[in-house]
Amino acid sequence: MTGHRAIVPFFFLALAGFAQDSLLWPLDCEHHITSTFAEFRVGHFHAGTDFRTPDGEGMPIIAPADGYVLRARETPWGYGKVVYFRIQDDITVVFAHLSGFTGMLAERMDAEKFEHKKNTAELWFKEGEVVFEAGDTIGFSGSTGAGSPHLHFELRKGMDTPFNAGYVGYIKKDDLPPQIESVWIIPRAGNAHINGRPTPARFAVRGVKDSLELAREKPIFAHGTISLCIEAFDRECVSNLNRFGAYKIELFARGDTLYRFLADTFSYSRTKQIGLLYDLGLQDEFGLTKPPFRLDHPAGADINLLKGTREGSGVIEIKTDTVELKVRLEDFAGNFAELPITIIPVDIPTEIPITINTTGQSVTVSSGFSSEDTVGLLLEYRKGGIAYREEIPIKDNPTDLPAQVEYVELKTDDIASPLWFWRPGESGNPEISISIPGSESIVVSADFDKPPSSLPLIEYKDTKTRPDIVSDTSFVFRIFDFEPGGKLEISWPGSETKFKPNIWAVKSKREYELADGQWRLEIPKAGVFVPFNARDTILPADSIMPERILIEPSNVVLRSRAKLSFDTTGTSADSGKLCLVRFWEGKRYFISNYIDDGFLTGFVTAFGTFGVEQDTIAPELRLTVAENARISKTLAANISDDLSGFSNDVLPNSYIDSVWRPTEYDPEKGKIFVSVEDIEPGEHIWRVEASDIAGNTVIDSVRFVKE
Repeated sequence: MTGHRAIVPFFFLALAGFAQDSLLWPLDCEHHITSTFAEFRVGHFHAGTDFRTPDGEGMPIIAPADGYVLRARETPWGYGKVVYFRIQDDITVVFAHLSGFTGMLAERMDAEKFEHKKNTAELWFKEGEVVFEAGDTIGFSGSTGAGSPHLHFELRKGMDTPFNAGYVGYIKKDDLPPQIESVWIIPRAGNAHINGRPTPARFAVRGVKDSLELAREKPIFAHGTISLCIEAFDRECVSNLNRFGAYKIELFARGDTLYRFLADTFSYSRTKQIGLLYDLGLQDEFGLTKPPFRLDHPAGADINLLKGTREGSGVIEIKTDTVELKVRLEDFAGNFAELPITIIPVDIPTEIPITINTTGQSVTVSSGFSSEDTVGLLLEYRKGGIAYREEIPIKDNPTDLPAQVEYVELKTDDIASPLWFWRPGESGNPEISISIPGSESIVVSADFDKPPSSLPLIEYKDTKTRPDIVSDTSFVFRIFDFEPGGKLEISWPGSETKFKPNIWAVKSKREYELADGQWRLEIPKAGVFVPFNARDTILPADSIMPERILIEPSNVVLRSRAKLSFDTTGTSADSGKLCLVRFWEGKRYFISNYIDDGFLTGFVTAFGTFGVEQDTIAPELRLTVAENARISKTLAANISDDLSGFSNDVLPNSYIDSVWRPTEYDPEKGKIFVSVEDIEPGEHIWRVEASDIAGNTVIDSVRFVKE
């Protein structure tokens, strides 16, 4: 590990003027990392390194060097209670999710809350105002703004540029290499297919370190424009099996570097580009728990985690030559894993050159294939419920099949789904549906009421595309470079249908009317990284959910927040109680209850499913202190709200004998806490007043005895 760090030039440390390994470890316990720098988070990169706090909350947080507090903040969300500690020159250390501050800092933060009677606080300090020496306790570990106790630790150059804590020696023991679980090969243009299918293909990986290999024993055949994604993780050591992100990810082709990612540093102004570096559309389309990591430089990405590449780097054209690829992952200690991938070019034409002739009971199969074209292909037919396989007939050499065959299919030698088929009888009719899982293609599904007699095709701009065959009645087409307003034509034996999808182009500084003007969407200047296609659909109310609007693609991250509005004209509900909400992963999330000129308006960072609901129910409050209970330190209560909830400006308030007291709200646990350590012994009354954002209020009180 030492040698690896030594060869990495890192200009912040030179500016800071301190040596590697010179910072103290911020906890009085064994080094134990739970998350690493630049890992995936929804909407942003993880900007720090998370350390385990084995004693949970209340462990002393140690100043790693001499310095002063630049900023301190307390809020129930985000970083919770956080300290920004300037150590030298332009280097800032961030300690987040604390349970409390210490010394003068604690006094100043409490005084700020009492002065403004607010349960949040933020203070900036001048150099020398609040000073700590190396080894001093600066605060205490906690879970504020987070789910479970841990220390979120960041190093920043200035306030905007976090960098990897490994560069100061904070990764102490790492003897396990990264692991690649699976590789995806993704079609990136309409001419692409992988093992005969025009759809993303996932391949499992086995082995470790430099002996990684694809779990499949048969080769990968492909053609056209493709790229790769991986599902991978890193681990530190056998005593710490947490899954981390890799430090370095590279893709090579015959020794040339196609792609390189290095988790060293990035700017907060570019952290949303995580939505470009991970394939969120692939996650959405295939229901993955986490998005795979892209091994190509996407359009619009200029984050400096990508090294020496430009837009389009990593996109591969499979033509006539076999492509030898190598994926290499490395952790900060230099442990590595390498996976070789061989892709053999095989072009399968859109219109399969196979014909079926039936005369009476006889079935004759002819093809325009040459023997070289049939590599990896076979013919399958079924009779009497039994499947048989034969060689592909080549030019001028037809094959006679037994009478009364139930189907004839063209398959690759290891894929169950056929590339082409024929069935006797008349074709059914399709129901067409559109979806947009990502920013680079649209997906057209054709579901027939009975199997068509042969393969349907879709045509756009005089180019035909084969579908992925999901079943004998279900077909999925993937269309690239679709222009809004364009028409598509699906043809199948004996019929065809033309349609114009409801698709519009999302561009910066544009306004859109959706659902016949009931909804409005405003994309600000520099609102998107690159233009992309979108569509809107009204989802009707059912027994569980109200009417909603779906705006696809739901996983594309916007560069700047977009303004989404709902026309409340004619709505009989109390406008002050109307709430704009988002539905995501089975839950609903409050966005806004702000009415602007008759429109319920809020700001969104991504598309998805949205709706309007009315919030008329007050928060649910249950004081957990019994009447006349004897209390020495802390009062507590359970609190929850069914919709609009709370914000930094709308939080529960507590009063002891009618005097306002700071109240700490924990949204993860649904609890509030009030410290009474500094009040006089004796009998007191605790009153809690809690209003949600929609203005619904609950009040409760209890008598207690301070010991």
